[in-house]
Amino acid sequence: MIADLAFPYFYRVIIKRFVGFALIYFFRAKLRSFDFKTLIFRCADF
Repeated sequence: MIADLAFPYFYRVIIKRFVGFALIYFFRAKLRSFDFKTLIFRCADF
């Protein structure tokens, strides 16, 4: 039971990290002259 309750939180953390890196990679490919510091800050501030 404890593992089942802790798993969703761990899973959400993994998803947030993955989505953040995916967004950074996507915007880096689309907008090369974009302010990446602002983008990374926004992605890290989930």
